[in-house]
Amino acid sequence: MSKRIDAALQEFVAALEEHAAVLAEKPVKRGKAQRATSEVRRAAANYAAVVFAHRKIDSPFLNMPDPRRDRLTTASLEAERDGLKKRRAPEADAGETATAPSV
Repeated sequence: MSKRIDAALQEFVAALEEHAAVLAEKPVKRGKAQRATSEVRRAAANYAAVVFAHRKIDSPFLNMPDPRRDRLTTASLEAERDGLKKRRAPEADAGETATAPSV
């Protein structure tokens, strides 16, 4: 494993462990939990950036489901997105096939 990838991974794991420790406290302190969450996000973004820089592989965190949305809502949003793409595709094709006026 690359030294930079390994360092980013260790930083990410440490941020996750700190986050878990903060959330295990009773009562959970909101400000402390928010800071720990921000650190996890920062470490995750850094890990993804380092992996992409060294291996040109997309982020492992793309298309992760949002736990605040249920499956039906997600499926509905995805169907709407796909429908919009299909409706726009003929418009894009029409623009490509148009010929330039003769001079």
